[in-house]
Amino acid sequence: MAKPKVLMISTQAKGVQNYGGMGPAVSQLAGHLIRDGGIETTILMPSSEQPPESNKWKKINLDMLLQGDALWETEVGNVPVFWFQTPLFPSPLEKEPIDNPTMAYNNDWTYPYTRGHLTPNQFQELMEFGNHVSSVLPSLESRFNPGIVHVHDWSMGFIPYSLKKDNSKPSVFTIHNAHYDGTLPLTSDIYSDVRSMFSVSDLTFEAFQARFTWNGSVSMNRIGSESAGLTTTVSKPYATYLNQNNPWREPLNISGGVENGVDISLGDFFGDVKDLGYILQMKQGQKGAILGNYEISFENMNKPLMAMVCRLVPEKGVEILLDILPEIHNATILIAGPVSDPHLYSRLQAASRQYKGAHIIEPQYQSQKQKFSIFAAADYFLGLNYNHPEPFGVAAREAMAALALPILDRRNGSGYDSLPVGVFSTGFFINLNEFRETAYRYKIKLKETIDLAVGEFNCQTMSDKRRRLYEEMQKNPFSWKPAVSFYAAGYQELLNKQMKKNKN
Repeated sequence: MAKPKVLMISTQAKGVQNYGGMGPAVSQLAGHLIRDGGIETTILMPSSEQPPESNKWKKINLDMLLQGDALWETEVGNVPVFWFQTPLFPSPLEKEPIDNPTMAYNNDWTYPYTRGHLTPNQFQELMEFGNHVSSVLPSLESRFNPGIVHVHDWSMGFIPYSLKKDNSKPSVFTIHNAHYDGTLPLTSDIYSDVRSMFSVSDLTFEAFQARFTWNGSVSMNRIGSESAGLTTTVSKPYATYLNQNNPWREPLNISGGVENGVDISLGDFFGDVKDLGYILQMKQGQKGAILGNYEISFENMNKPLMAMVCRLVPEKGVEILLDILPEIHNATILIAGPVSDPHLYSRLQAASRQYKGAHIIEPQYQSQKQKFSIFAAADYFLGLNYNHPEPFGVAAREAMAALALPILDRRNGSGYDSLPVGVFSTGFFINLNEFRETAYRYKIKLKETIDLAVGEFNCQTMSDKRRRLYEEMQKNPFSWKPAVSFYAAGYQELLNKQMKKNKN
C-alpha cells in the first residue's frame, strides 16, 4: 500500500521563523516522518510578506488563483519548505516598542496576528485565508500533491473546516497549546453576522455554540478540532486534560495525545565525552565560566546554579520567581530569554541591576549556542508556569539532556507527566493545586521546592539522581519514534476513509 504524502501547514518552522517550541516541533516531526517513516512530507508556511532572507529562496512561477500570491521554495535539513505569500493572510501587528527590541524580541511574539481576541474583521480574514488554501491546493499539485493536510496551531484552524466543506483532502489539526487561541466573543449584536460567515443560517444558536464556540467565544481551536479528521496535541497528559471538563474550561474534542520528541543528546553539550565523571567536570568548568562572565564570586561555585530559559512572559511564572529572589541566598538564579511585554522587560532590567553579583538576569533572545551553554552549566532547570499549561516542555527536556535536574510545575495536563519513569524520578515538583492558584501560595511552594533542591545539592542523593539521569539519556528517552508511528497509522486511516468515501 502506498504511503500518504503529507503537506504540513504552519506559520513556524525551525531555521525559517519561530516564536517558541512549535517551530522545532514541526520541522523535527517532518524530518522524522521522511527519514524514519518513509513518508513524503513538505512544509508550507503562509504569510502576507516575502520570506526572511528571500535571496536564499527560489521563487516558483505557477498559475495561482489570486493576484498577489507567490510561492517560494527552499530546503531546511532534509525537509522541503515552501513559503506561500498571499494577501489573504493577516499581516503581523506592530509590536509595542521597548528599549532594545532587536535583542529582546528577536521575532518572538506569542500573538503575531492578534493580542488575544479577534475582531470580526480579523476573524473573517482567517476564514477567507482558510477557504483560499482549500481552493489553491489544486494549483500547487505540480509541486506537491498531498493526500493529507496536517495543520498546526490555532491560526490554521479554518483550513480543516474549508477542506471538509469542500470535500477536499482529509486533514489533521495539532494544538500545541490551547491557552493560545483566536477567539471572537459571541455577543448578540454580531451573532447573525458570524453565522452568515459560516453559511449555516439553519443552525440553532445552541447547535452553533456546540460546533463553533469554546468557553463562550467562537474559537479557532474549536473550529479546527471539530472539522479535522484527526485532532492531536503534543503529549498524552495534555490531551486527557483538554478532554476533561473543569470549573473554568469546557472540554475540547481531542482525538489523541502524541508524545512529541526532541532531537537532543548528551553529545550536543559535551561532544564525544561519555564518562560521567568527565562530563561533571565539564559542567563545573562551564558553570565557572558563566559565573565569571557575570562577576559572581567564585564562592558561588558551591551553590547550585538554577536556570530558567524560556520566553519570558508572565504566564511562565517569571514574575513569581522575581518576587522571591530577595529570599534566595543559597543558590544562583539565572533567568534568560526573549521578552514581548514592555513592563516585564523594564522589571527584568531593573532586577538585573539590583541583583548583579548574586543572580543573572538576561532579558534577551538566546541563540541555541548560548542556551546550550547555560544548560551545560546548570545544576537545575526551573520549569514554571502560573496558571498556564506546559503541554510538552522542550527547554526542560533539553536541559535534562545536559544533566540539569528539573524543578517543575506539572499541573494542568503538563507534558512533564509523560516523562519516562527514570527521568521523572530525578525531578522536584512544586506542590500546587491542579487548577488556578494564588500568587501568594505559588511563591511559598516555589520557595519550598527550591530549598528542597538546595538541600540535596552536593549530597549523595543528587549524585544518584545525576547518574540515573545520565543513564536514562543513553536510552534516547525523547525519541520521535512514537510520534512517527502514531501519525503514520493515523494518516493511513484517514486516507483509507477518504478513498472509501470517494468510491461511494
